[in-house]
Amino acid sequence: MFNFIRAHENLMPNYNRLINSKLCTDLNCFAGEISFISALPAIYRSARKYPRYLSLVFFTQITPILSRPHPQYERLATDICERKNASLLKNNPMRKLKLQVQMTIDGFVAGPNGELDWMWIPGEPDEAVFWKVVELADSCDTILLGRNMTREFIDHWENVVDNQPDSREQPLAQLMVNMRKIVFSRTQSNIKGRNLETENGDLATAVQALKEKPGKDIMVYGGANFVSSLISQNLVDEYFIFVNPVAIGNGLSIFKERKLLKLESSIVYKNGKILNKYLAV
Repeated sequence: MFNFIRAHENLMPNYNRLINSKLCTDLNCFAGEISFISALPAIYRSARKYPRYLSLVFFTQITPILSRPHPQYERLATDICERKNASLLKNNPMRKLKLQVQMTIDGFVAGPNGELDWMWIPGEPDEAVFWKVVELADSCDTILLGRNMTREFIDHWENVVDNQPDSREQPLAQLMVNMRKIVFSRTQSNIKGRNLETENGDLATAVQALKEKPGKDIMVYGGANFVSSLISQNLVDEYFIFVNPVAIGNGLSIFKERKLLKLESSIVYKNGKILNKYLAV
C-alpha cells in the first residue's frame, strides 16, 4: 500500500494544510471535497507520522470514503445512465397493444347474443377499409385472443387460406394464420390452431412481459369480455375504432367504466364508416 501511495505523492501538490494534522482530522476535513485518490499523499504522510493509528483509522475513515461515491462522479454516472436508458428506449421502444374493433354508432361491438350482421351494411363498398385492416395487422406480429372467440376466429381464417385461394380476404387471412396468436384462458391449456399458444397466467403480467420483448406491436380484436378486461387494467395503448353508421339499440359494450381517451386522427370512408384512432391517456 505504501508503495502505491508513494507513487502518487509527487502528482498531488498543495496539501500543506493536511501534513501537520492527524489522519482522522485530515480525512474529515476534505471528505466530499476531493476524490480519495487525491488524498493518498496525505494518508501516506500521516500514516508514517502516526503508525499506531493506522489500523484504527483505516476502518473508521478510509473504508467509509471508499464506499461513499464522490458527488461529482455520482452525478456523472447518473447522467450517463439516464442518457443510455433514453437511447435504449428511443432505439428499442416498448411494443404497443393495439385494439381494433367494429362499433355501432350507439357504442356496441356486437348484438346482445354476439350478433355481427350489422357490420355488413348496404351502400357503396370501400376497399380502403379492408386495406386499412391489412395495414394495421401487418404492423403487428402477435394477436391476443379471448377464449370465447378463438374457435370461430381460427376456423374462419384457416378455411380461407386452405380452401378459398381466390377470396379477396386472402391477404388478411395469410397474416391471421401465420402470425403468432396467444389465447388467454383460465380453463383450457391446449387449444388447436396454427401458430397458436395458450396462456393461463395473470393477464396484466403476461401482457406487460410481451410488451417488453422485441418485435412489432401486438393486436387484439376481441371478444368483448376479453377486451373489456384489457381496457379495465389499462393495458391497451392505441384504440382503432371503426364506427359504423348503424344503431342496434342494445348489445355488448367493451367499456365498463369511464375511460378518457385522446383522439389522434379520424378517417372517413365512402361507405359511411369512420375510423377513429384514440390514444390511452
